[in-house]
Amino acid sequence: MKREYKKLFLFVALWQVVILLFFSLGLRFLPIQDNFLGGSIHFKEAPLLWSHANYDGEHYIEVAQFGYGPYTYFFFPLYPVLLRFVSHYLVFLHFPLVWSGIVISNSAFFIAVVVLYKLLRLDYSENVSFRTVLLLLLFPTSFYFTMVYTESLFFALCVSSLYFARKRNWMGAGILGIFASMTRLVGVVLIASIFFEWLSSYLDKKSTKIALLPILCVPLGIAFYMFYLNKVSGDPLAFFHNIAVYGQQRSTSLVILPQVYYRYIFKILPHLNGYVPIILTTYFELISGVIFFVLSAVSFFKVRPSYSVFAFFCFIIPTLSGSFSSLPRYVLILFPLFLVLSLSLEKLPRTYHYVYYALGAVFLLVFTSMFAVGYWVS
Repeated sequence: MKREYKKLFLFVALWQVVILLFFSLGLRFLPIQDNFLGGSIHFKEAPLLWSHANYDGEHYIEVAQFGYGPYTYFFFPLYPVLLRFVSHYLVFLHFPLVWSGIVISNSAFFIAVVVLYKLLRLDYSENVSFRTVLLLLLFPTSFYFTMVYTESLFFALCVSSLYFARKRNWMGAGILGIFASMTRLVGVVLIASIFFEWLSSYLDKKSTKIALLPILCVPLGIAFYMFYLNKVSGDPLAFFHNIAVYGQQRSTSLVILPQVYYRYIFKILPHLNGYVPIILTTYFELISGVIFFVLSAVSFFKVRPSYSVFAFFCFIIPTLSGSFSSLPRYVLILFPLFLVLSLSLEKLPRTYHYVYYALGAVFLLVFTSMFAVGYWVS
């Protein structure tokens, strides 16, 4: 097993170097997006550093530094709390928040990869497990795992919670689930996934009804946040009502998935102008929306119920805003779907593997470079 962990470490370390190289290439050869301010006013001073906090990253730093304001309720509290904690208490006073975010995200991602691998090895071969990790690393938006974003933290919490559930450590699974639902709205999905694991164990007479208590506590994370929002804004759902601020394509009314496909195919795509970054991003959103829906449906026949339920609802919930905007980033945490891809590639000749890896690397280069200089990609 130590050999496998060394291999994982090399995978992730090489990938992190490649991401930095892609960022550098973008900053060197691509024009900065018009009217783009970067991660902060410091972008021009150190673009390679502050480009790691573009878009949402800037808001997480703002919340960590100044607290919540009327337009930042969309950003759940655990990540900015950790930013502030690492910045002011764990390292030394006034450790820059942007560095805190990079340290947290990269550390959490390495933990996530190790736990994911251990989780997969409970049921699958070394080849399938490593290939699942590799497919995740080569996904075109995987660079978000190194950004001042919640992707790595949330991913680590989810896979760790499910790993504890597989080991029948219900208290550990429940506590990590609470933290996950304090990081993102879709963290509440873990209550269903962990329940399926408990039910299987209970039917085998290996767990008791009392074990349900920590599982039922999973929504406490978002409940605490809603209580806070009600106290400061009078609206416990301010995070949802705040969503339209970050894109007019998002709706504060629930929109079902067929309507989203209809909007893209008949309302959005026909009216795209000749601006290449927008065209590329919009098509990538729709393609992600189609492929990962199919994979989530297939997952019910390929992987454990707890995994497929997690993947399906984590996919569906973001689409209820009426848009696939950010979906190519949100799908990063859907490890069961990357597992389905890995299992599918297992049956194909190696040539198909290499073609997939090459395409993934090319699009990873394109989207990483674009993001570095302020182009919205997800």
